[in-house]
Amino acid sequence: MPRRTKSPQDAGPHPGAVYQLKVTLRRIRPAIWRRVQVPGSTPFSTLHDVIQMVMGWEDDHQHAFTLPAATRRARAASIDERLPLEAVAGPRTRLLYEYDFGDGWEHDVLVEKVVAAEPGVRYPVCLGGARACPPEDCGGAYGYARLLEVRADKDHQDHEEAREWVGAGFDPEAFDHDAVSTALGRVRLRQPRAGEAHAAAAARALTREWVGGRVRAPFYITEGEPYRPELVLWLEVSSGLIVGSSAVRPEDPAEVVAAALAAAVQAPITGPPRRPELIRVADEALASAVRLALSGVPVTVAPTPELQEIVKALAQQAAAGDEPESYLEGGRVQRETVAALFAAASRLYQAAPWALIGDPDLVAFEAPHLGQPRACISVLGQLGESTGLLLFESIAGYRAMQDYAAEVEEGARDDDGALGASVLALNFERRADLPPPLAREIKAHAWKLAGSAAYPHPVALDPDGVLRPLADADVRLLAVVADAMAQYCARHRDGLATGRFGGATEQLTVQLGGEAHEVRVTAPHPEAPWDEEPNPYDGPPDEEDDDPFLDLD
Repeated sequence: MPRRTKSPQDAGPHPGAVYQLKVTLRRIRPAIWRRVQVPGSTPFSTLHDVIQMVMGWEDDHQHAFTLPAATRRARAASIDERLPLEAVAGPRTRLLYEYDFGDGWEHDVLVEKVVAAEPGVRYPVCLGGARACPPEDCGGAYGYARLLEVRADKDHQDHEEAREWVGAGFDPEAFDHDAVSTALGRVRLRQPRAGEAHAAAAARALTREWVGGRVRAPFYITEGEPYRPELVLWLEVSSGLIVGSSAVRPEDPAEVVAAALAAAVQAPITGPPRRPELIRVADEALASAVRLALSGVPVTVAPTPELQEIVKALAQQAAAGDEPESYLEGGRVQRETVAALFAAASRLYQAAPWALIGDPDLVAFEAPHLGQPRACISVLGQLGESTGLLLFESIAGYRAMQDYAAEVEEGARDDDGALGASVLALNFERRADLPPPLAREIKAHAWKLAGSAAYPHPVALDPDGVLRPLADADVRLLAVVADAMAQYCARHRDGLATGRFGGATEQLTVQLGGEAHEVRVTAPHPEAPWDEEPNPYDGPPDEEDDDPFLDLD
């Protein structure tokens, strides 16, 4: 066995439940693994020592235990090493143990089963294993494979150096069970000293505090009519583990949170069944429901920022949806509507309103029959970068977005990707920047494009920046707005281009799918006069090719 650089711990045998673990080093084939039994009361700080010994590491580097995410949308949780194994894991639980963050040695730790301790057996015990531990500082899984390859090749120029690195007697296929058992015999699971006892008690107390509530999910459920659910979350504070989680509809009563708590007590997502000693929620109504569901546990009403942190982490991981991105939105948007959008977007791109109207200059758009009595348009692209337009329900929405951005820039608010207002956007992308499924749809349906930088990409965003699935009405509205703006720019191009535009209101008719839409466009927006400086924009983005379908395959 390699040398140990830390003194082993000492104590006596541990009665009670015993956890059988299989520790497997990732990204190595054939697998390097060990099977070991430890008491469930073993703290993770000691489990670290056990893994070091059974694997054959020298404990020269940092390490960490984490609990992998329970779902695709959840996040991995770091484990407080003061906690015992039984507080976090149960049968079939998988943990991740990482050693040497430079080389990145990752170990899967699987709880194969939980058994009763056998009388007279001193734990921990190694039951078996396969293959030798890689040498320290060899460069991780890839470096180790390369090292073995060079060591086996006597003609390689680095052969002797590789032999010296691992030692002449190193056998990568060997596992010395006797040596491991001897090393484990020096590990003793001691009782904590006086100072450590206080820390352990604090850790146990924290373990039993659960924080819960319902928060708005950073994603939509698109099965059937799309809706944005609320998440009912119960969090174990000290370990950072989500012990209960479910998605509910916003109209569901407060009792669903209490029901989720009762379910988490009986069958938590992670670890064995357990009961909190303290519960914290954000409002009194929820506290009353929780007290009825779980009597005898103190419930306090206080802020629950931990839940918002979970939502932020989920938002960073969440995709727009589980289904592939599509203009047709899984059948919710009609092909004819998308075709009309492409035709209108082509006219808008050719009109190039960003060559005439600056980014901060707002345009009023009125179409009450489309649910837009006092909408506000912001044109993007004055700087010649991304082009398109944003549609807000009112000028108040635009100003809310500006205020939000200013607070982020001043450091008064975290940049969490939120906008501060709902927005419907029509962006023009280059082929390389467009999601591949959308590009394939364009080719399949032969939808009209105005150029290689004119791929229309409609997007709907909630105030917190979460993508909202588009409905047919959203796409139809964007088509009407695009066509109306193209008409307006055509009528007033000379005045807008020279910077001597005095303003005008136009009553326009937009033909869309056999329907005539009467809309009104006013520029400047009556509540937002424009800057009179000439627009410095000098033209649309450079075209990369003459055939917009050249590279669609």
